[in-house]
Amino acid sequence: MTDLVSQLTALSTNQLLVAGIGTTIAAFLALQATRLAAGLKAFIGSQIFSTLTARSNGASVERLTGLIARHRLHAWGRSYSVTEDNALTVGYGSGIARWQGTWIWYNLRIDENAKTFQVVEVLTLAFLTRDRTAIRRFLDEALDDAMQDRGTIDIHHRSTSGWQAIRRAKRPIETVFANGAMKAELIEKVRWFLANEEWYRRRGLTYKLVILLHGEPGTGKSSLIQAIASHFNRDLYCVDRLVALGPEIGRFKNGILAIEDIDTLGSLKREAGETAPVPGTIGDAKALLHGVLNTLDGLATPHGLITIITTNHVAALDPAMVRPCRIDLKLEVSALDYDAFAEMFASYYDGAMPALPREAYRPQTGARLQEVFMGAPGAADAEAALRRMSCRTLEAA
Repeated sequence: MTDLVSQLTALSTNQLLVAGIGTTIAAFLALQATRLAAGLKAFIGSQIFSTLTARSNGASVERLTGLIARHRLHAWGRSYSVTEDNALTVGYGSGIARWQGTWIWYNLRIDENAKTFQVVEVLTLAFLTRDRTAIRRFLDEALDDAMQDRGTIDIHHRSTSGWQAIRRAKRPIETVFANGAMKAELIEKVRWFLANEEWYRRRGLTYKLVILLHGEPGTGKSSLIQAIASHFNRDLYCVDRLVALGPEIGRFKNGILAIEDIDTLGSLKREAGETAPVPGTIGDAKALLHGVLNTLDGLATPHGLITIITTNHVAALDPAMVRPCRIDLKLEVSALDYDAFAEMFASYYDGAMPALPREAYRPQTGARLQEVFMGAPGAADAEAALRRMSCRTLEAA
């Protein structure tokens, strides 16, 4: 016992040992204090801040930084970058902005861990408010401002490395030609849908809009889609394969999902059974059809989704796909009649009306007329070409 007491006494008088133990205890306490402070900071932050994170390969960082740039406090963030329009916007780093009376802390950085060859930017916005609707209002304003400020829309295509965007000039609706009131009916349907979200909610209906455009090739279905997107300030998301569409469907909410030539993307007839696989599809036609139906009108359909489908052969689609309520508007885009032809003729030749008699004109697709007009320097040349086309059509008949 005496020896044990002596050893303990010796250890207690060892200054190096005592200092080491003291340092270890102090480091442990400092670590716990740091963790407690970080946890307390995170807890307080979650209680008083509403946070939004956007990535450049998902939500549009460019639109959000554009709105932040107009409301930032320059004394608290002096990092800038230049847009394609040669305007100053938010650069990498942190800063503070004040929007509609709400303080916002922002941080823009590059995701160094992104598994892609492209640069992925990450924007974090912390709103000093517990009102989560502030984020929704901010997103809506950023979208509206971005689309109204520029004369372009982004057309997104899915590739093996992710989604790629091409910026295109907006196409005026007046540059697309169609028979009768078809174009006006399409515009009014989209306008009414966007203005009547509450109407759907009160009736327990899914707030979605699915439009089917069908007709022979060259009648202007793709042009109509671009013009509608431009008219309503919406980006386009174009898909060329239907498999695995469901997991990505949320990104289309604030744009327009375009599925062109859907009849060529895989068999969509349930009675077809197993089909030979083609690139981007699966062999099981039943499974493919089921996935498409869930995308258009299912439990996973995003709130507010607008989808426009085109096909050259509407009979190739399963009745379950084109039934009422699943397709909200079905329009045939056909060859242009004389009135639509005359309108297109006037747009190419400075308002001149065609001298070609109505009875001498045979309906032509918009693509065919565009080919004639682009190859005819004057109105007389175009009419001569059209007369020859009409004669060949009559001879063929």
